[in-house]
Amino acid sequence: MNFVPGKTITVAQNWTGQRKRIDRRAATVMTWFGTEKNRMETFQLWRHMAMQIIHRESYSFRLMAIVDGLIDLKSGTIKGTNRDFARFAGRCSIKTISRDITHYEDLGLFIGSRARKKKESGEFVEIRTLHLSLPRVFDPEIKLPEDTSGPA
Repeated sequence: MNFVPGKTITVAQNWTGQRKRIDRRAATVMTWFGTEKNRMETFQLWRHMAMQIIHRESYSFRLMAIVDGLIDLKSGTIKGTNRDFARFAGRCSIKTISRDITHYEDLGLFIGSRARKKKESGEFVEIRTLHLSLPRVFDPEIKLPEDTSGPA
């Protein structure tokens, strides 16, 4: 878009200038057990459901784009600092990724906890642990993927 002196810019009428707010949903932490293959299948089911939930809320997929590379499949958690997450998400701002994490928690996709860790320099850093979860109540439009593996 180019600047043209005297040209009127039209702004969408439904813009409020306020950030999107999402009501927090009760969530249940996913259980991780079995073989590595079982855990990967569980993660893929979680991702399939999570993508639908995020899409229905018209929210950013930025955080979903990095989950694959950061998840510990043994525990079903993602650990790191907001700075780490922002760096992996295309070097977006720390505030942006922090807001994304909060929205995903509100959607019931993560249950987060925080711990402070002392670095060698004596400085404290806050580490987030995000447990993959799903909302306790689903929109009926959210569907599990179709099983295309053949007869059982």
